[in-house]
Amino acid sequence: MEERKKYRTDFLFSDSSFVVGAGSAFNLAGNYYDYNVSETPEKADVKAIQNDWNMIGEDLKIAFLEQVLNKIRLTATENESEKETTSSK
Repeated sequence: MEERKKYRTDFLFSDSSFVVGAGSAFNLAGNYYDYNVSETPEKADVKAIQNDWNMIGEDLKIAFLEQVLNKIRLTATENESEKETTSSK
């Protein structure tokens, strides 16, 4: 089975934790945040747009699969109802 890619829309933001956030409120050690960087602003934009579209694709795939599963469940329920109706006659 192929490994699924994990897409993110927040890669330009800093990766921080609760402790870093709490420490930054007091600014004890200066700048707490390390931001993800790109070579140029254009490359950062390309990465951001690419990841946004990848996330949209993932959302559409999930929505499609949910609709297919719902259709399968509905068909199975209808088939069971038909079997019960024909067996009770």
